[in-house]
Amino acid sequence: MLKVVVSGVLHPGNIVYFSDFINNLNIQTFNYFDLLIINEGIDESLLNIKFNKGTLIFKKSKGMDPKKNRDQMFESLRKLKYDVNILTDLDDLMSDDRVYESVISIMENKSDICYNDLVPFTDPQKISINDRYWSNRECFNNQKPNIKHNVFGLGNTALSSRIASLDIKVNNNVVYDWEYFLKVYSLSKYIISKSNGYTFYRQINNILGISELDKKKIDEIKMNKIFILNQVRDKYPFVKQEILKTKNKTYEKINKPYWFEL
Repeated sequence: MLKVVVSGVLHPGNIVYFSDFINNLNIQTFNYFDLLIINEGIDESLLNIKFNKGTLIFKKSKGMDPKKNRDQMFESLRKLKYDVNILTDLDDLMSDDRVYESVISIMENKSDICYNDLVPFTDPQKISINDRYWSNRECFNNQKPNIKHNVFGLGNTALSSRIASLDIKVNNNVVYDWEYFLKVYSLSKYIISKSNGYTFYRQINNILGISELDKKKIDEIKMNKIFILNQVRDKYPFVKQEILKTKNKTYEKINKPYWFEL
């Protein structure tokens, strides 16, 4: 029997959206899948939810630390050995076919990683796939992790068992997902495809492509980008050049960027 799981981290910052997230999973067109939750300090007895697609697996987090929680999630997925591992952020939502389309991408199209276009939203009643963010962008259509942009995310991808079985060591940084996928792809040129599903990306603080960044925020992003690239500089031939370009760029502001578009 095909084993499929959706996985994410529950914490005080996204608990207010958890009921909406569960309701969203319950209307997925794919009939049976499990839900793995790394629980960062939430009292499960207070959660008034009903997940009706499969088994709900709660794992108590090992600490109030985002990196350790993500490490624990991947450690759990390695042990549980699912065929399709769908990663999500619990404050986001999915198109009702995202689980199904992820399964198609991984199992029928033989992809190792599949990813979705993002649809930013603030009001769940006004979500429209006409607001797709990545579709016409070159870095999205390249279908691979790249050193210029953090195109993939832990909330926007699904992994085959081949990828989920890998023990990838990630440093403690604010963009765990970018370093993770760069390191995975440096091991082998895995097959990557775009799913026909969508991730509905809730805008809370890190406004996706609809805000203006000032110099202080830009300088912070530059430091984080350089940190990540230094972790993979021996694996990609053009990383040193990209680090130098990033260091030398100066901006007073940037209009409507996505992560690390410097």
